[in-house]
Amino acid sequence: MRTGRIIRQSVTALGRNRMRSFLVMLGVIVGIASMTVVVSMAKAANRKVMQRVNNFGPTAIMLFAGGGKNMPGPDPTVATLTFDDAKAVESQIREVAMICPQVMRPRIPASYRDLSSEVTIQAASTNWQEAWNWYVSDGEFYDEQDYAATARVAVIGQTVVRELFQGANPIGETIRLANANFKVKGVLPPRGTSPSGTDMDDRDASHVQRHDAHNGPRAGGRRQRCATSHARDTGADA
Repeated sequence: MRTGRIIRQSVTALGRNRMRSFLVMLGVIVGIASMTVVVSMAKAANRKVMQRVNNFGPTAIMLFAGGGKNMPGPDPTVATLTFDDAKAVESQIREVAMICPQVMRPRIPASYRDLSSEVTIQAASTNWQEAWNWYVSDGEFYDEQDYAATARVAVIGQTVVRELFQGANPIGETIRLANANFKVKGVLPPRGTSPSGTDMDDRDASHVQRHDAHNGPRAGGRRQRCATSHARDTGADA
């Protein structure tokens, strides 16, 4: 009985103050809706950031030459890292599980027949797939035999496939990168964007030789020498 009397009195009070009740309800509704939108946006932004981090590799670290105490961006005019530096990092830092020396060159002209585009070349060692956890979806990756024979073979990303081949099968075809011809040996699956927002599917991966790591690619342009390393899972928070 007491509960019923309280409900009747509440309904009567709401009826007598309809405008005030409406404004209170409107404020509650707007507040809940706003909080829901903010939380949803925060979760969506977090998912997007984490997706980009996972695309790059949550345990991956890229080491560039040309840094400093104030942590500026990598300087493409500085190219002092060598194979010996990569070996030193791998041997002296026990938390490093794998290291992949590579030479990066962005915005390199690429063409196939009458189609052209710009790609990012990553000339790297044969463990590039394992270092990036990015395995070919079609064809094969370059191997030690290609390395020993200095074969001009390449593995390309989905953006390169779309812009140069437009639906055709690129495996076995020859593309021109800067001033050299390369045979397409494999195709990488889609990867999306990196944490910095760059297209990771415009990659063209090929093997790097010891003289390349010291002198850079022979076709002109700026180069960035770097090494990608992966930390071992030690079970402790970083």
